[in-house]
Amino acid sequence: MKCLAWFFLLALCSPVLMHAQDSSSPEQMKGTICDSGCVTRKGNVATCQPTCAKPNGIAVFIDEHGAVRQILNQDICKPHLGKQVDMTAVPEKPGIVPVVRQQEMWLHIQDLHDMPAQ
Repeated sequence: MKCLAWFFLLALCSPVLMHAQDSSSPEQMKGTICDSGCVTRKGNVATCQPTCAKPNGIAVFIDEHGAVRQILNQDICKPHLGKQVDMTAVPEKPGIVPVVRQQEMWLHIQDLHDMPAQ
């Protein structure tokens, strides 16, 4: 009987928990997709070195203010490495990350376009 009660409680709470986890709304962002091994920092501002010696194949997003954000769906951004982009993304907390990085919000890219050269 206890097992049935717990199952019923879990079934009732599941939609609420799923909604709470997915409550972030999409954001429009501009910046650079960069290989994380090619990110250089000057103080709190990050930049991308397109001709770096140690690329590691992990893409990150550097916003217009020089902040670096991790990307969950790597496959969509690999063709845009080193390029200025305009994108729509949802900030998310990934499910399984080391304890030290649990508070960090990662990006789940929904739409991504190269910006025209200026």
